[in-house]
Amino acid sequence: MKKIIPVLLALLTLSSCAQRVKAPDLNESFNVNAVYKSGDYSYACKIVKDKNGVSITPTSTNAAGMRIYCNGKTVEFTYGDFKKISDINKLDKTNPAIILYEVFFSGASSGNTSVGSFTLKSENGLPVNIEIPDADITLSFN
Repeated sequence: MKKIIPVLLALLTLSSCAQRVKAPDLNESFNVNAVYKSGDYSYACKIVKDKNGVSITPTSTNAAGMRIYCNGKTVEFTYGDFKKISDINKLDKTNPAIILYEVFFSGASSGNTSVGSFTLKSENGLPVNIEIPDADITLSFN
């Protein structure tokens, strides 16, 4: 018994020292403009988050108007009359809608996505900046 008490006290002390990640101050739903940058490539886009998922729609490339929506299980591609739904596990994890879903629905201001660790900065319920240095991805929100 005498040996168990010091071990329990040590565990209690160590667990109280663990750093807690602050939950982001994000509204359940929002519609914002952003610039998505991956390496040397960047484009303007519209990001829409609702209670079930997130979409990204490029506005400054040849793909302007293509909406990519992720709900955590499937990814839906929509462009005019074209619509395709794919299982999330069958797509490349660098898909921007998947990455945004992982960040916004993580419940944390920092953590991990399928492409690396992220940091999310928010203000007044809206995202301000997302950085994923492991994948050289940055999103700046206007």
